[in-house]
Amino acid sequence: MTTVNWERESGDRVEEFAAALILLDNPKGNRITPSRGDGGIDLQVESDGQWDIYQVKKFAHTLTRSQKNQIKESWERFLAETLPLKDVRSWTLVIPWDPTREQLAWLDGLTNGYTFEVHWLGRAQLDGLAAGRPAVVDYYFGDGGQRITSLMEQMLALGNGTPTDQQGAGVIERIVERQQQILEALSHIDPFYKYVVDIRTGNANDVEESQLHADARGASFIQYVQISEEQYAGIRVLPLSAESPWLRPIGGTFVFTPPPGSDQAEALADFLNYGTGFTAMPGELTDVKGPPGLVEPGAGLFSVFPVYAESSMPPLELQVNSPGEGVILRLPLTNIKAVSAPRGDGFSLTAEDASGTLSFGFKRRTYEGRGQETFNFRAQSCVGKYPSDVLPAITFLSQMDGENEVSLGVRGGRPLLKPLTGENASRNRASALVSFLEDLILIQQHTHEPLKIPDLEACSQNERDAVGAIAKMLRGEKAEGRWNTFTTDGIDVEHPMFSKPSRITLVTEEPMSLTLEGVRTELDAWMRVSTSGVPEARSLGTDGLLTVSVTDGKLISEMIEAPSDTILADLQTASPQSCSSFCGESAL
Repeated sequence: MTTVNWERESGDRVEEFAAALILLDNPKGNRITPSRGDGGIDLQVESDGQWDIYQVKKFAHTLTRSQKNQIKESWERFLAETLPLKDVRSWTLVIPWDPTREQLAWLDGLTNGYTFEVHWLGRAQLDGLAAGRPAVVDYYFGDGGQRITSLMEQMLALGNGTPTDQQGAGVIERIVERQQQILEALSHIDPFYKYVVDIRTGNANDVEESQLHADARGASFIQYVQISEEQYAGIRVLPLSAESPWLRPIGGTFVFTPPPGSDQAEALADFLNYGTGFTAMPGELTDVKGPPGLVEPGAGLFSVFPVYAESSMPPLELQVNSPGEGVILRLPLTNIKAVSAPRGDGFSLTAEDASGTLSFGFKRRTYEGRGQETFNFRAQSCVGKYPSDVLPAITFLSQMDGENEVSLGVRGGRPLLKPLTGENASRNRASALVSFLEDLILIQQHTHEPLKIPDLEACSQNERDAVGAIAKMLRGEKAEGRWNTFTTDGIDVEHPMFSKPSRITLVTEEPMSLTLEGVRTELDAWMRVSTSGVPEARSLGTDGLLTVSVTDGKLISEMIEAPSDTILADLQTASPQSCSSFCGESAL
């Protein structure tokens, strides 16, 4: 096993190595970026709301006055910048040198007067940590890096065809087994990453964005390699510590060459300014840095998909502010994702309402000393969703009239950003849909059958009109319409009404029902329908029913009390004619 010669190694490498030992033992720990440099590495590890702080220095000999001053500066910076913000449990000085009694007394005098613990983690303890992680020692001071490269090359070689000495039954099983052995060896000797390979059916060039996001979750690097005409390998490199990408970076240099003025050029600018992604961008990859053997430099088409970390932002909402009235609508947002630009202070944020009906995007950057902010909204299909879930988002869109202001704010609180004004091009359509949704919500209160938003393009005009008419009746209003035809078996085709036309009235009482997209839903309310008009043409169907056309027809519907059980039983056993009465303006 490789040993650590603390005195002979460079100070920077010793500091990074000591930090790696601590971070790998505390995978959620991370570095603190100091406001000013005084040497060393600051680490913080959170546990149950409390924090352990580590100050790593490279000093491998007894401390000099200059080195003590550096430690003192680090301590004072910790007191000024970290202690006021965190519930600190301990502060530990990490140096590859075991203290003398005098040095411990000096440290005690420096840090005395605080309730949290103060420790000196010296060479003996670092040697103990190193003994438990030989792969870390080999990587920094031995040949671990070369062994990783060799194993990676062996693994990828297995996907380049079947070796001639492995023909016959069980070849695939042996290849997969060998791959697994190499992966286990890789994960054993690479102290910073774990390697996972999935063999999948399909083409590596056809991986969908949703699969990319799923594979990228928790990974520092992913790659797809076609291993046969029908299968490809998905390779995921998972960090063993939050700081693995710092301890062993993964990256490269990309040179993108989109045509000037093209949509690709605009997408590249948005990526640089706001961190948004792009697809199929022409360019070249150069100067690749680890993991070894996975990616080769060269030209191609490149896609960038932002991998969103869990947002640390507070709960957010969109706010509509009406001049003179204040906030008139608050729309809570969910699925909030934020990503920063690779350069500058730009960032972008996306979110949606709880129903997924409204997608919200926000971009911000500083340009020529001034902040630039952009909102955008996009309505998604609401077909098949519950009206009460969708109504808040559609109401929001209906309020964007060019006068009301829209802002992003903390849920239930004040705006975070300067309000913007703008008119929604589909505002009128959204306003009409608000009324339709409110009607469906009211009708839902009168049936146990769930009502979902129909495809309005697939609904007939009569079905759409019926929603508003039924809602009117349920509110206690009368619904009016036109009466064009009626069908009956109680009138003879030679009835005098057809030779001497006169106005007739038909009154029916029946349970309310709603038909949408051909599906009939019964309601727990009754209605009276009064129709009047002048009968004109008639035709007798093969089923014996007479269809009569009506001119100047009028229809008035209203909600009535449900009949008693006795009357209801009589109506159910009676013929249709007994439920109706005909009368004319002149005697029939």
